Amino acid sequence: MACATFTAPLASLKEAIRTRSLGDLNPLPWAVMTGNCAGWIAYSYLVQDYFVLFANAPGFMLSIWLNMSAVKLQFCETSRYDALGEDDAGAHDADAGIDMQLYTEDGPDADDVGQSIRRRRTADKSRAPLEISSVPSTSHLTTPHERALLLVAAAWVVILSYVAFAPAVKRNVGLDATVVGLAVNANLMFFYGAPLSAIAKVARERDSSAIHGRTMAMNTVNGVFWSVYGIARKDAYIYVPNLMGVGFGIVQIVLKWVFPARPTTSIKSSTETLS
Repeated sequence: MACATFTAPLASLKEAIRTRSLGDLNPLPWAVMTGNCAGWIAYSYLVQDYFVLFANAPGFMLSIWLNMSAVKLQFCETSRYDALGEDDAGAHDADAGIDMQLYTEDGPDADDVGQSIRRRRTADKSRAPLEISSVPSTSHLTTPHERALLLVAAAWVVILSYVAFAPAVKRNVGLDATVVGLAVNANLMFFYGAPLSAIAKVARERDSSAIHGRTMAMNTVNGVFWSVYGIARKDAYIYVPNLMGVGFGIVQIVLKWVFPARPTTSIKSSTETLS
């Protein structure tokens, strides 16, 4: 169940990579996932729980790929607007909007779509080619997701270093598991609550597109199963945060129900349209 939770955003990320834009996809939970899995792996070593280890090790490795992809996509988006300029980028988006309008309002007209695509390609060719080496500015040396990921990683370096070297921890048997357990509980709260970082946007726009449906569902179900497991083992470090995670999941379900996601219409490729 944990592995199914970690793979929930894969389909959406593949689509984002295809379109070279994150769009409404919120990558913050992936940065928190890295810290969450790293913390649970450390906790599993301390309490000798193989189920916790094998449930989180695949998630840790998968989170690396998710985060790398998010960073690349954010870099592409930032580079495009830096290189083209806000006006040119807006014009490019407007051209894409024309194609979308042809599908959503007048129905798919192959001739009109083909002409629109050819006009945009001609305009793109008239622009000077982009030199990747000159794209990044000093204000964009790091992407927002890189900063979030580095913050999570730094926090866990400090926590694990304290557990490994602090004299107070060495003198008290079981204190290391307590410290890591409390830290990973806090991290898990951020993991379950990270999708709620978009709650202001959801309420303002009355659109829950920023809440990833599959991740929301799998997080809630995963929280239920881990809560039962933690109760069976009488391990409060497992069942307390997961019960709270179930609560976060219910909040997101309510938001999805009150503010349904607006339907999006994908643009077909020119090959499919003109064939």
